Amino acid sequence: MFVAPLVILVLLNYVFSLNTSPIVKMGTVGIDSALKQELKSSDHLQIQAYANYDQAQAALRDQKIDTVLQQEGPKRYRSLYANTNTSKTALAKTAIKTAFANQQKATFENRGEFGSAIGVKSASKLS
Repeated sequence: MFVAPLVILVLLNYVFSLNTSPIVKMGTVGIDSALKQELKSSDHLQIQAYANYDQAQAALRDQKIDTVLQQEGPKRYRSLYANTNTSKTALAKTAIKTAFANQQKATFENRGEFGSAIGVKSASKLS
């Protein structure tokens, strides 16, 4: 009688202490190096480069990857999601949006437009 509740508590502790953050396997096609670096900085992504979209799509179909991101032009991208796990799909979408935002911010900062675009004085002018 006394052992059953203890076994249940131990099992519940084990289940809830497991690492529940999934790893998203993303296939990329023709992505520029700056964006690829931004994507690699995410803790929940594994990046696999493919030579063309058909190979990446075949890997997605075979469940080797969860997402495909292809660069179609200078500022045009196409993404495809397996949608087999909603948390992986949400993580992939968030990682892509974050990488784009960080890349755009870095571009603005490198050109010196970021501070002036939001009305912040540059550090050299502050006194």
